Amino acid sequence: KSLFCPISSEKVAEKVVRITGFFIAVLIFSSMAFQLPLLMGVVITDYFIRAFTHHYTSPLSRLAKGIVKHFKINSKLIDKGPKIFAARIGFSCALGGTLLYLLSPIAGTILLSVLLAFALLESLGNICAGCIMYTYVTPRKTRQS
Repeated sequence: KSLFCPISSEKVAEKVVRITGFFIAVLIFSSMAFQLPLLMGVVITDYFIRAFTHHYTSPLSRLAKGIVKHFKINSKLIDKGPKIFAARIGFSCALGGTLLYLLSPIAGTILLSVLLAFALLESLGNICAGCIMYTYVTPRKTRQS
């Protein structure tokens, strides 16, 4: 079965997306390892900006853009659509995992670990879990139109 990603007229630099994913992974890991819930606030806010705003660039994406520009890293442009979908999933997992952690630290840690794995897949493996999920949750009829 071939993957289907939502189409967007907007494009983003692939390396910026991957570096941003790496920052997210570092923050989630650090938050869990060192018991720093404030870091999850940064993650949740960053995901929110990327998922639900169109006129603002998230702080982590801005930092990633600066790194790409400073080191003159070549990056191809990719559709922004799947990244928006993935950011919405990331926001939901980050918020849900953080709130769940208050009720059940084990359950919260499991959900945040899944989010950490998705961020690492994106940053290190260039595998968009959001794109894969979109393929399986969107009815075939919608994808063909």
